[in-house]
Amino acid sequence: MDRFDIDTAQDIYYWAKSKRNEIELAFNMKGGWEAWLQVELALWLGTKPNVASVMREQHVYTDGSQAVDLIVTNTNDVRNMIELKCESINQDCNIINGQVVSKKSYRGVNYVSPKIPSIAKRLEVECNRKDKVAPSNQPYQYTVIGMSLTQEAHDFVNAEHDSNRLYFLPLTAQKLGGAPDNFCLWYKSYMDHV
Repeated sequence: MDRFDIDTAQDIYYWAKSKRNEIELAFNMKGGWEAWLQVELALWLGTKPNVASVMREQHVYTDGSQAVDLIVTNTNDVRNMIELKCESINQDCNIINGQVVSKKSYRGVNYVSPKIPSIAKRLEVECNRKDKVAPSNQPYQYTVIGMSLTQEAHDFVNAEHDSNRLYFLPLTAQKLGGAPDNFCLWYKSYMDHV
């Protein structure tokens, strides 16, 4: 793995899909499941050919108190910084009449959809951190990966990507030839820092 690309994202999607039962249980737990995913994903990525190291929670930003979720360094010394966000019932959703409904976050007046699913807003914020990596930690590739389980998040990312190809690429069962499913991996990578 020299750089994160669509094939890498698909590999991560299929790996996460194989953990679907665990993810659904974690989705419903207080505190979310991002930390669990960090560990599991770090261990799995560490088994991949051409991966020299995987580190968690490294302080790479100009604000020294902030840490990137994962740094995957390949055998050619290309650093892939990865930020993860995972939709969870307590942080991103409400239960209304027994149904899980995405909370809405304010995006801004200049958008067609000024209110968007909470997970989408959190992922957009992570994208903005790419330019806050300290110069001493360059060069790097910056990738933001999200995972969601609600119909609203699934529908939002697909519609947004259809109208703006620069938005997160949604990887879903339907797009990869499978049966309809709400599980979605959101993927966006910036290679301008390599």
